[in-house]
Amino acid sequence: MPDLRIRPSRRGLVKSVAWSVPLIAASATVPARAVSSDDEVTADIGLFVQVADQNWDNAYDTVFGVTSFAGQSSDPSGNQSRDTRDQATPVGFVASAGGTFTPGGTLQYDGVDGYGGAGLYVSMPKTSDGQWLPGRTLLSSGTVIEVEYRMTFTDDPPYEPITWVDGQTDEFPALPQGGNAQRAALNAADFEATFQTPTVTDSEWRGIQRVELTSDLMVDQTDVPYAQILTSHQPVYYTEHGPRSMQATVTLVSGTLIIEPEDRDRQVITVDGKTASAILSIDEEQSDPNDEQNTAEANG
Repeated sequence: MPDLRIRPSRRGLVKSVAWSVPLIAASATVPARAVSSDDEVTADIGLFVQVADQNWDNAYDTVFGVTSFAGQSSDPSGNQSRDTRDQATPVGFVASAGGTFTPGGTLQYDGVDGYGGAGLYVSMPKTSDGQWLPGRTLLSSGTVIEVEYRMTFTDDPPYEPITWVDGQTDEFPALPQGGNAQRAALNAADFEATFQTPTVTDSEWRGIQRVELTSDLMVDQTDVPYAQILTSHQPVYYTEHGPRSMQATVTLVSGTLIIEPEDRDRQVITVDGKTASAILSIDEEQSDPNDEQNTAEANG
């Protein structure tokens, strides 16, 4: 199986940071100080994560994990159940997702938009009734995001994903291509991501991926009102069903959101503690719609 990693430059730089315990799930609208009594200015931040199994029918030839390029869901929730897989082929893409994905789709693969991977987005300034305002929104350089991975094993001792290299830092430039009608770029800011040293406890493997923006994540067009980054450009996956389950939790550890609507007050807001989480287990019941149909016919 080909390595699905984007090949960035390598610096081998280890950066450590205290882990921030997840506080609340999903995405949030960040309020700013009201310009007038009836015109509050806001901007959206959405966090999202998808754990996917590219081919659950074949336990020894799959991509099981979090990546930007191994499958995508047409469902805006990012979920794809075994019940809805394509019955015409033996290949079954299954995904469990959490948070709120970038409107219009996070990924573009083979020219098709879809929902998947992991990361976050910010929106243009807007009024309380949802009207976009001219100006811009920035999530500042230096923002820190962490992705925690927990893998459980039953048949094998815990071991790391094939992409994990302790202490390795990869640099990812902004990727302006791959936009859709609402998102200006596939990846709208520069960032670096580091695999920290994992821990093993009994049957669980736990690792933390630290991501830091090295340029501002900025959106400044009302007709394309969202900008995103994909932390999943540094993928974490297995090529077989060694782990029984994988849980991934994205946390916005620290950051500064700057909302700058034209002709309105500039707002500077500290954002932290927001999370999104998803877990996928290969032990979940693999129900087949055809079986249900046959049972219904037999009972009828």
